[in-house]
Amino acid sequence: CRHDASQCVGIMPGSSCTIRCRSPYQGNNTGLGVCPEMNQSGRAPPPPTLQLMSWPECICHGPASDVPGYERIPTGWRCAEGYTGI
Repeated sequence: CRHDASQCVGIMPGSSCTIRCRSPYQGNNTGLGVCPEMNQSGRAPPPPTLQLMSWPECICHGPASDVPGYERIPTGWRCAEGYTGI
């Protein structure tokens, strides 16, 4: 998962929380989650049912393209042919 919404667990109705990039992903911005005012339980449901106002843009820079065993694909990185993950 690219996102860390741990600050959103247990927030009170009408409150907001910050959503960040989970390591090793990086981003220059943060996202915002909100617990609705009318939440009857008094606690925000855990993500992903939390009302999300915005997500941070998180990217993984990964290894340089000349590192043996890695292959860049449109969605990130994968093991090159002949290599396997752990």
